Amino acid sequence: MLTGRTGGFENYQAGGELSGNLECVSDAATAVQSFVGTYNNRLMRSDAQGDGMDNVDNRCVQCCSGGCYTALGTNTCAAGYAAVYSGRVGGVEAYTGGQVQGQTMCIDSTATTNFTWAAGYSTRLMRHRAPVAGGGANGMDSIDGTCAVCCKL
Repeated sequence: MLTGRTGGFENYQAGGELSGNLECVSDAATAVQSFVGTYNNRLMRSDAQGDGMDNVDNRCVQCCSGGCYTALGTNTCAAGYAAVYSGRVGGVEAYTGGQVQGQTMCIDSTATTNFTWAAGYSTRLMRHRAPVAGGGANGMDSIDGTCAVCCKL
């Protein structure tokens, strides 16, 4: 239903931490800004010997054989699915440390806004960029935080 790169919801106020669960973020998302060189976040796994970590390609696919799925980084749905609603990525923020807690959510764009921060909160949906030649990671993309909840027609 969706192909992309691993990423998640970053909260800058929490010291640039990637908060919440690791998500599959759509390849269709347009990069707003690319961080090169200094943000060496990678998808990691332990190797067969258990004596360290392997840097692996961070491709991901989200599959759905009926029901619903959440598309992060795009507000469109796969063929045979319709958007129940579209919105912006978000989460539950804990005041202590400004961290986003829990899984990244798609929050309906028609939800009533109780308060809006005018400036200073640069929370973004993040995704890993493709590895460069030779297997090295080359940073993260900051992308527009659009999303949709898609269900089988």
